[in-house]
Amino acid sequence: MKILEVNKFFYLRRGAERHFIDLVHLLEEHGNEVAVFAMAHPENIDSPYSKFFPSYVGFNKNDSTIFERLKGILRLWSIGNQRKMELLLEKFHPDVVHIHNIYHQLSPSILAPIKKRGISIVMTVHDYNLVSPDKDRSLRNLHGRWLRFLFDRNYALPKRILLLLKFLIEKQFRLYDRFIDAYIVPSEYLAGVLADFGISRERITVLPHFVSSASNVKSGSKIFEETGDSPDSANERVGYALYLGAVSEEKGVNDIAKIFDRLKFPLIVAGSAEKNFQPMQSGFVSFVGRKSKQEVQMLLENARLVVSGSHLEETFGLVALEAISAGKPFFGMNVGAYPEIIRQGHDGFLGKNVSELELGLQKYLSGELKLDASEMLCHRAEQEFNSTRYGDRILELFRSLADRKK
Repeated sequence: MKILEVNKFFYLRRGAERHFIDLVHLLEEHGNEVAVFAMAHPENIDSPYSKFFPSYVGFNKNDSTIFERLKGILRLWSIGNQRKMELLLEKFHPDVVHIHNIYHQLSPSILAPIKKRGISIVMTVHDYNLVSPDKDRSLRNLHGRWLRFLFDRNYALPKRILLLLKFLIEKQFRLYDRFIDAYIVPSEYLAGVLADFGISRERITVLPHFVSSASNVKSGSKIFEETGDSPDSANERVGYALYLGAVSEEKGVNDIAKIFDRLKFPLIVAGSAEKNFQPMQSGFVSFVGRKSKQEVQMLLENARLVVSGSHLEETFGLVALEAISAGKPFFGMNVGAYPEIIRQGHDGFLGKNVSELELGLQKYLSGELKLDASEMLCHRAEQEFNSTRYGDRILELFRSLADRKK
């Protein structure tokens, strides 16, 4: 098949990008011809289609200039992006278009020329943008009322107003739903949220993310921005807890740092810190910054466990899957889709709150809590989340939609 994969970023940034890039390689390994559409960026993986990429814009102070953020506001509907997509479609002629995160930088404007050509559009949903003004929290978290978002202090007031207006406009004019033929979600939890807030359950396919191999990632690409300790000093430490991901308040990084400081057990935090976030300083906690895929694999090999303090409604929890696929138990909060990956008392421990999480960690480190052996964790991850099964299922969906259009 000829498949066009679309995501706003084409470099290793966060979990959605890791899945997107791994999927591009997986589809190519299955013998498909794959093109990519994304924003231009100096860290992008090389692509023969990069000449069709629109310029980079951002919405966060952490990763964009004021000029880029102003351009980003104008991208809520972009004629320029629409024309770039038209040019790529004229060149590539895909059988199906598979989109991931295109809001806000690519915008739903790129969907119109695809639909005009009668090409099926599939969307993998990675967050709550379709059904909530806050991508990280569903309306369940806002008690079902979008207006409560205006009083949420997670964002500055101007950004809250902009996000809410964007959400209401997209909802009123069905800027996504009237173009998309099928939705893929990585968890039953996310499927339930989408169905609760207006997306037909018949159009939703639950397809959990897969275990990727380290060889699928181009050498030199960075997952995390380098700050703090050197990779060599971090890799020499054996028998530590490992945190992987964004270093921010909502991810509960300081909560788990305090836990390991009290437990007097070493914790390595590998991730890029937000500019307005002050990580806790402790003799038992090391912030080692962004690491390459290969460096992360080395950190995982020497870790005793993987931990997260996030209170967000995780739509899947890729870090939990990466942990058990490496044979490491996972400890985190009992939120979102984590219970669909982690079997309590077997693959790890999920706490209802920070105190319960700390108690579970204390029992495990003292030997009181027994979990399954590393070999069993690896075996289960390979059996239930293998790439071959994922590739077969997603291609079956793609073919059925393409045949229906024909």
